[in-house]
Amino acid sequence: MKHSPNPSSRSPNNWRNLTRQVTPGVRTPISQKRQKRDMIKKIALCLLLCVMAIIAFEVYTVWKNNPSDIKAPVKDTPLKTITVRSNGVLDYNWTVRTLALPEGVDMMELDITALRKRILDHAQVHTAVLTRQFPDTLTVTLEERSPVARILIQQPGGEREELLVATDGIVYSGANYAPGTLAALPYLADVNLLRTAPGAHQYLPLAGIDFVAKLVAEAQINIPDHYATWRSISMKRYDEDRLLVVNTSNAARITFGIREEFINQIARLDYILNDIARTANPNRGPVHTIDLSVGQTASGIQAPVTFHRK
Repeated sequence: MKHSPNPSSRSPNNWRNLTRQVTPGVRTPISQKRQKRDMIKKIALCLLLCVMAIIAFEVYTVWKNNPSDIKAPVKDTPLKTITVRSNGVLDYNWTVRTLALPEGVDMMELDITALRKRILDHAQVHTAVLTRQFPDTLTVTLEERSPVARILIQQPGGEREELLVATDGIVYSGANYAPGTLAALPYLADVNLLRTAPGAHQYLPLAGIDFVAKLVAEAQINIPDHYATWRSISMKRYDEDRLLVVNTSNAARITFGIREEFINQIARLDYILNDIARTANPNRGPVHTIDLSVGQTASGIQAPVTFHRK
């Protein structure tokens, strides 16, 4: 018995036998429109990015060269409050006088860079941070230098001026310090004070002040009664001999060496002064010199001491 083949398997119209014919390079009208739209979108995006880049560059240039030219989108937002934070003695009144802002100045007209420089022109200020706090507040945060000594200078006109020396060697004119605070600071003597430029009112930092600051700090903490008699610290022998010489109100001259820890020398000084007080001798005058820079030997405390003649 013969079986006739399945008609559907030979039918040229069967979907399994149809081969889709595609002619390379031929685009339909719909695909051409889609491609044109995509091209237009890409060109528009490129133009938009270029415009944004140009605007950003212009804004950056204005901000860098003259930030005050950048205005607020909404005007009439005047500064109403100035908040001052400081780790020292400079207060709100000093800050307002120094900033010297015009009444009713607009928040966005504040030239933060120039105002910060105006504050830092006073060397008492080590760092200053100024920030706008919208809608109407300017916050000023100050970090002040700490004075460790005073220094007397003579101006070209002959008048004498008292300046302060900070722990980093910066010399400055102090403001807002209590009189008692300044009176407790020893004078710095025999220093070579140089101006930053001829006729300038600023001075180059002094070398060796870090050692002076350490000595003063140790003395204030460990021998406050003896420290109260310190009147000046001479740096005449600092460069060559690495010595600091303290002159006291009792006419005593005490020499410290910077090669040994000051706490050790102060301990010896305390022992010597207490021992002299315990063994008072009517035949000798007050202490003239104590040299703590010679150190300590195995035999015990060693520090040459001389006395004034009676």
